[in-house]
Amino acid sequence: SPRYGLQLTLYIPKQVVFAPLQKYLIWYRIFIITAIVIIFLFAHWIYLFLQRPLQRLIRAFRKVQDGTFNVQLAHHNKDEFQYLYKQFNRMIETIQSLIRDVYEQKYRWQRSELKQLQAQINPHFLYNTFYRLHRLVEAEDRESLKRYTRLLGDYLKYIARNAQESATLSEEV
Repeated sequence: SPRYGLQLTLYIPKQVVFAPLQKYLIWYRIFIITAIVIIFLFAHWIYLFLQRPLQRLIRAFRKVQDGTFNVQLAHHNKDEFQYLYKQFNRMIETIQSLIRDVYEQKYRWQRSELKQLQAQINPHFLYNTFYRLHRLVEAEDRESLKRYTRLLGDYLKYIARNAQESATLSEEV
Protein backbone atom coordinates (compact mmCIF):
# COMPACT_ATOMS: atom_id res chain seq x y z
CA SER A 1 0.00 0.00 0.00
CA PRO A 2 1.48 3.37 -0.91
CA ARG A 3 -0.24 4.97 2.03
CA TYR A 4 1.35 2.79 4.64
CA GLY A 5 4.49 1.81 2.71
CA LEU A 6 3.76 -1.83 3.03
CA GLN A 7 3.99 -4.51 0.43
CA LEU A 8 2.35 -7.90 0.53
CA THR A 9 4.13 -10.79 -1.12
CA LEU A 10 2.57 -14.12 -1.77
CA TYR A 11 4.80 -17.08 -2.28
CA ILE A 12 3.57 -19.91 -4.50
CA PRO A 13 5.84 -22.89 -5.03
CA LYS A 14 7.23 -23.38 -8.52
CA GLN A 15 5.69 -26.82 -8.85
CA VAL A 16 2.22 -25.42 -8.21
CA VAL A 17 2.60 -22.81 -10.96
CA PHE A 18 4.21 -25.05 -13.58
CA ALA A 19 2.29 -28.27 -12.86
CA PRO A 20 -0.68 -27.41 -15.13
CA LEU A 21 1.78 -26.35 -17.85
CA GLN A 22 3.53 -29.75 -17.86
CA LYS A 23 0.78 -31.35 -19.95
CA TYR A 24 1.07 -28.44 -22.42
CA LEU A 25 4.85 -28.87 -22.55
CA ILE A 26 4.39 -32.42 -23.85
CA TRP A 27 1.89 -31.18 -26.44
CA TYR A 28 4.29 -28.38 -27.37
CA ARG A 29 7.13 -30.83 -27.96
CA ILE A 30 4.88 -33.11 -30.04
CA PHE A 31 3.79 -30.06 -32.08
CA ILE A 32 7.40 -28.94 -32.67
CA ILE A 33 8.50 -32.45 -33.76
CA THR A 34 5.45 -32.77 -36.03
CA ALA A 35 6.13 -29.34 -37.55
CA ILE A 36 9.77 -30.26 -38.25
CA VAL A 37 8.71 -33.55 -39.89
CA ILE A 38 6.10 -31.73 -41.99
CA ILE A 39 8.69 -29.13 -43.04
CA PHE A 40 11.13 -31.87 -44.12
CA LEU A 41 8.38 -33.74 -46.00
CA PHE A 42 7.30 -30.54 -47.73
CA ALA A 43 10.92 -29.72 -48.65
CA HIS A 44 11.33 -33.24 -50.09
CA TRP A 45 8.07 -32.87 -52.02
CA ILE A 46 9.26 -29.53 -53.45
CA TYR A 47 12.53 -31.19 -54.43
CA LEU A 48 10.76 -34.07 -56.18
CA PHE A 49 8.13 -32.06 -58.02
CA LEU A 50 9.92 -28.79 -58.69
CA GLN A 51 13.65 -28.89 -58.15
CA ARG A 52 14.47 -32.17 -59.89
CA PRO A 53 12.51 -31.43 -63.12
CA LEU A 54 14.03 -27.96 -63.25
CA GLN A 55 17.51 -29.43 -62.82
CA ARG A 56 16.83 -31.89 -65.69
CA LEU A 57 15.69 -29.01 -67.89
CA ILE A 58 18.77 -26.94 -67.01
CA ARG A 59 21.10 -29.91 -67.75
CA ALA A 60 19.37 -30.37 -71.12
CA PHE A 61 19.81 -26.68 -71.95
CA ARG A 62 23.49 -26.91 -71.05
CA LYS A 63 23.91 -29.90 -73.38
CA VAL A 64 22.28 -27.91 -76.18
CA GLN A 65 24.52 -24.96 -75.35
CA ASP A 66 27.54 -27.27 -75.71
CA GLY A 67 26.32 -28.39 -79.16
CA THR A 68 24.60 -31.70 -78.36
CA PHE A 69 21.25 -31.60 -80.14
CA ASN A 70 20.08 -35.18 -79.59
CA VAL A 71 18.54 -34.36 -76.19
CA GLN A 72 14.98 -35.49 -75.52
CA LEU A 73 13.13 -34.99 -72.24
CA ALA A 74 10.23 -37.12 -71.01
CA HIS A 75 7.92 -36.33 -68.11
CA HIS A 76 5.21 -38.74 -67.01
CA ASN A 77 3.11 -36.43 -64.82
CA LYS A 78 0.53 -34.28 -66.54
CA ASP A 79 1.63 -30.92 -65.23
CA GLU A 80 3.44 -27.78 -66.33
CA PHE A 81 6.75 -29.60 -66.64
CA GLN A 82 5.29 -32.00 -69.20
CA TYR A 83 4.30 -28.96 -71.26
CA LEU A 84 7.76 -27.40 -70.81
CA TYR A 85 9.48 -30.66 -71.78
CA LYS A 86 7.30 -31.05 -74.90
CA GLN A 87 8.08 -27.48 -75.94
CA PHE A 88 11.79 -28.08 -75.30
CA ASN A 89 11.67 -31.22 -77.49
CA ARG A 90 9.88 -29.26 -80.25
CA MET A 91 12.51 -26.54 -80.01
CA ILE A 92 15.30 -29.12 -80.39
CA GLU A 93 13.54 -30.66 -83.42
CA THR A 94 13.20 -27.19 -84.96
CA ILE A 95 16.86 -26.41 -84.33
CA GLN A 96 17.90 -29.74 -85.87
CA SER A 97 15.70 -29.06 -88.89
CA LEU A 98 17.14 -25.57 -89.31
CA ILE A 99 20.69 -26.88 -89.04
CA ARG A 100 19.90 -29.54 -91.64
CA ASP A 101 18.31 -26.92 -93.92
CA VAL A 102 21.29 -24.59 -93.59
CA TYR A 103 23.69 -27.47 -94.26
CA GLU A 104 21.73 -28.57 -97.34
CA GLN A 105 21.46 -25.00 -98.57
CA LYS A 106 25.19 -24.49 -98.16
CA TYR A 107 25.84 -27.81 -99.93
CA ARG A 108 23.54 -26.86 -102.82
CA TRP A 109 25.16 -23.43 -103.03
CA GLN A 110 28.63 -24.98 -103.22
CA ARG A 111 27.46 -27.42 -105.88
CA SER A 112 25.93 -24.64 -107.95
CA GLU A 113 29.12 -22.60 -107.59
CA LEU A 114 31.15 -25.60 -108.72
CA LYS A 115 28.84 -26.18 -111.67
CA GLN A 116 29.12 -22.50 -112.59
CA LEU A 117 32.91 -22.75 -112.51
CA GLN A 118 32.75 -25.92 -114.61
CA ALA A 119 30.45 -24.16 -117.08
CA GLN A 120 33.00 -21.37 -117.36
CA ILE A 121 35.86 -23.86 -117.83
CA ASN A 122 34.06 -26.04 -120.43
CA PRO A 123 33.86 -23.37 -123.18
CA HIS A 124 37.55 -22.57 -122.72
CA PHE A 125 38.36 -26.27 -122.84
CA LEU A 126 36.38 -26.65 -126.08
CA TYR A 127 38.02 -23.58 -127.63
CA ASN A 128 41.47 -24.83 -126.72
CA THR A 129 40.67 -28.35 -127.96
CA PHE A 130 39.45 -27.16 -131.34
CA TYR A 131 42.35 -24.77 -131.66
CA ARG A 132 44.78 -27.65 -130.93
CA LEU A 133 43.00 -29.85 -133.50
CA HIS A 134 43.27 -27.06 -136.04
CA ARG A 135 47.03 -26.76 -135.41
CA LEU A 136 47.53 -30.52 -135.76
CA VAL A 137 45.60 -30.56 -139.04
CA GLU A 138 47.64 -27.62 -140.36
CA ALA A 139 50.86 -29.38 -139.37
CA GLU A 140 49.56 -32.59 -140.99
CA ASP A 141 50.76 -34.57 -137.99
CA ARG A 142 48.50 -37.59 -138.51
CA GLU A 143 49.88 -39.69 -135.63
CA SER A 144 49.43 -36.94 -133.06
CA LEU A 145 46.04 -36.05 -134.57
CA LYS A 146 44.93 -39.69 -134.40
CA ARG A 147 46.06 -40.07 -130.77
CA TYR A 148 44.64 -36.67 -129.78
CA THR A 149 41.17 -37.33 -131.27
CA ARG A 150 41.04 -40.80 -129.64
CA LEU A 151 41.90 -39.34 -126.21
CA LEU A 152 39.46 -36.48 -126.74
CA GLY A 153 36.72 -38.96 -127.65
CA ASP A 154 37.47 -41.06 -124.53
CA TYR A 155 37.35 -37.94 -122.37
CA LEU A 156 34.02 -36.72 -123.84
CA LYS A 157 32.60 -40.24 -123.43
CA TYR A 158 33.71 -40.25 -119.78
CA ILE A 159 32.11 -36.87 -119.12
CA ALA A 160 28.87 -37.80 -120.89
CA ARG A 161 28.36 -41.08 -118.99
CA ASN A 162 29.70 -40.08 -115.57
CA ALA A 163 26.97 -38.43 -113.51
CA GLN A 164 28.67 -39.12 -110.21
CA GLU A 165 29.97 -36.37 -107.96
CA SER A 166 33.32 -38.02 -107.42
CA ALA A 167 35.64 -40.30 -109.36
CA THR A 168 38.78 -42.21 -108.54
CA LEU A 169 42.13 -40.82 -109.56
CA SER A 170 42.65 -43.63 -112.09
CA GLU A 171 39.32 -42.78 -113.74
CA GLU A 172 40.25 -39.13 -113.90
CA VAL A 173 43.66 -39.94 -115.42
